[in-house]
Amino acid sequence: MTGRTGIGWRMTPLHHTANCWTTTWMNDRIQYAGMAYLTKAMLIPDTPPMWIRDLTPMKGGKASGHKSHQTGLDVDMRLPLLPPKTNAWDKLAGHNYTKLFHFEAALAQVEAIKSKMDTRFIFFNDPRFIKKRLSTQEPNHGNHYHIRIKPPARIEGSYL
Repeated sequence: MTGRTGIGWRMTPLHHTANCWTTTWMNDRIQYAGMAYLTKAMLIPDTPPMWIRDLTPMKGGKASGHKSHQTGLDVDMRLPLLPPKTNAWDKLAGHNYTKLFHFEAALAQVEAIKSKMDTRFIFFNDPRFIKKRLSTQEPNHGNHYHIRIKPPARIEGSYL
């Protein structure tokens, strides 16, 4: 997915190039979530796209810098930032989290992800999202979303 863009989403320029492959299942779900997010984002000022970061190595297996991301069912997404950093790649940390984090855009993104991606889980450590049951806390997930989708059901030798 290197260099790709879609409706409501864009691949970040700063991703692990070796980890930018995925399944058609994930690709389709990113497309659906991007469209749902764009619909929600129309009512929110200064919304950035959903920024796709790391996916899976081309042939699966161990993804550098990740415990998972091996089968095409995982994706990391960068958090949305407020202007003037909307398209910048600034790492959110304790000292700049509240002044840079675009909460309304993030809420719209996670709601779109939950409604369109058939998620198994979303790791993101913001307590407001956890309280709303939109995400689950997991170490090292305070500055991005980690999404794992459910694989499609296998019926009579094919996947639906």
